[in-house]
Amino acid sequence: MPYTKLALARFCVLAAMRLLPPDSWAFERLGWVNDSLKMQMGRHRAPGES
Repeated sequence: MPYTKLALARFCVLAAMRLLPPDSWAFERLGWVNDSLKMQMGRHRAPGES
């Protein structure tokens, strides 16, 4: 998946997390999705980028 789509998906996940109460089950699941997207974005970086 292109880096731009991953960034947009992560932005939407973070926006949804701001709307949900922190103790809801959906907030926890979105946290997992956010972590997964973050890891995938890390794989798409060019060598030498931090």
